[in-house]
Amino acid sequence: MNHKSINFVLSPSWRTDFLFAGASKNWLVHVGVVALTLLLILSAPESKDASGKAIIWFCTISVFSFSAVMLAKRYLSEKQKNPYELDSYTRHYAVLTAIIGTLWGLGAFIVAPLSNDLLMLYTLVVGGTALGAVSTQHVEQRVFLASIWTAIPLLALAHITHTVTNQNLAVAIMIVLYGVIITMLGKRMQAFLTKNAELSLSLADKVSNLTLTTAELERIRLIAENNSTAKSRLLAHISHDLRQPVHAIGLFAECLKDHATSQETRALLSQIEQSVISMSGLFRSLLDLTALENGRVRSLEIDFALDEVLGGIILQNQAAAQERGVTLRYVPNRLWVRTDPALLSTMVQNLVANAIKYAPGAKVLIGCRRQKGRISVEVHDTGPGFEPGDIDRVFEEFVRLTPVENTTVGGLGLGLSIVRKLSDILGLAVDASSKPPNGTVFRISGLVRAEAAAASREVDHQRIGSQLDGARIFVVDDDTATREGMRQLLQKWGCDVSVFAAPPDLEIARAADFLFVDRDLGPGVDGLAYASQTKQSLGVPAAIVTGSLSRDIEDGARAAGLTVLEKPARPAQVRSLLLTVLSGQTKPASAAAAAAADRVGTSNARSSAET
Repeated sequence: MNHKSINFVLSPSWRTDFLFAGASKNWLVHVGVVALTLLLILSAPESKDASGKAIIWFCTISVFSFSAVMLAKRYLSEKQKNPYELDSYTRHYAVLTAIIGTLWGLGAFIVAPLSNDLLMLYTLVVGGTALGAVSTQHVEQRVFLASIWTAIPLLALAHITHTVTNQNLAVAIMIVLYGVIITMLGKRMQAFLTKNAELSLSLADKVSNLTLTTAELERIRLIAENNSTAKSRLLAHISHDLRQPVHAIGLFAECLKDHATSQETRALLSQIEQSVISMSGLFRSLLDLTALENGRVRSLEIDFALDEVLGGIILQNQAAAQERGVTLRYVPNRLWVRTDPALLSTMVQNLVANAIKYAPGAKVLIGCRRQKGRISVEVHDTGPGFEPGDIDRVFEEFVRLTPVENTTVGGLGLGLSIVRKLSDILGLAVDASSKPPNGTVFRISGLVRAEAAAASREVDHQRIGSQLDGARIFVVDDDTATREGMRQLLQKWGCDVSVFAAPPDLEIARAADFLFVDRDLGPGVDGLAYASQTKQSLGVPAAIVTGSLSRDIEDGARAAGLTVLEKPARPAQVRSLLLTVLSGQTKPASAAAAAAADRVGTSNARSSAET
């Protein structure tokens, strides 16, 4: 079945469409066959007396054939205008084919008196015409039956009417049997075509349903993408609008420490600081998860000493461990590995913080192990642990198996899910084992060993701490609370501080030793562009401070040689940055810290570089 017939079967009037589709060409061919038959009759020597009848026969059958052509053309042009009149076309078509079939049968009576050989030849022509009728009209049973059984009986009768012999009788019987055979063939073809039509209609229905389903899935996908985009925008607004005041609160709390005269005031400031740290952690977890889901985290593999990263994490978590009554131990090593130190630091930091949070009063041990040419980092704790059946669940988002006893310790249950996602980026494996109540072991395995490099330079903070005295620091921020908090904090460290709500002229900025420039300084004011221009024109180092970090900001800052400081920034981060820059170092001292400063990654990775 060609593509046109496929289109026909998808229409309610597919049978009539199929019947009339090629009818015009078929009947024109039929007229040609009739004309050749006439020539065959007229060329016979015995046809002189029958020539007139033959010509009348030809003209009559040709008229009805052209009538069939006109009916087919009219149907094809009128079927869209009068869809309820379609069956009448089929009835008229059947009448025409019956008349034409009858004329073919009557023609045999014109040929039979002429010669037996001519009659046999005429019989072959009628047989071929009948077969052609079956092939073109089998879609409508009444039409092809009218064509066959008006011609076949008359043809058989013509064989036995003029001369009755056994041979003619046998031929007549064979003609009738031939009619029966081609009738069966026509019915089988009709059944086959009907089955194909039903399958095509069923397929069309399934394709329609599939199209609707695909459209619905596409709609759902677009909704999901829009929701994801909306979520990212919401988190960006949260990071900018909420982290701004949290950033200022942390700065003010640090400034008030020197003015606290009573134990009660110092305890209150400590609680404020702890709350700021907790809220900052929540922001970082949410934004880290969003960055990972959006594919914004990229790894930068370098060779570095594993002890640099792990040792820094121990120092970072000492205060939190003491507050929770946790004994934090670390087994130093001289191993070098090749991976992204910032992302690895984030993974280990999350594991250590998780152990401290959920195992109060326990012992936590961090160490390394060699396994088949690779290195694994393990975090052991003697806390309550969890059931082995919950191992996969602990790596899911927003899952917290054990309630936190201390209400001052928050969290969303994202730390371990971030560890798993980062391990996929680095091509590492993360697993856990636990035997309640004997503690838990988390393991990061698959680290590739690297050759040890020359000893890295270290920053002596005690020796260079005095360099902050008199340092000229410019703070450019449109938020009043943030400007005031930074001013008080930097003055506490002995800096000469100037604050600006809008970018100062380059001639004024020339006097600065360092600039802290907020990324968002109001409509039409780009802090990154200003800091880049200052660095390029004056050579003044600067840090971009932002509450809505993005890949574009990080790429732009790195291209301009600027540092990115994400809000809420802890005072220790600000002090470490100033000491590093003002000591004459343009890069952090260690390879691991350098990678953390240069890479595009998550906020936890950057915060883990504190010292």
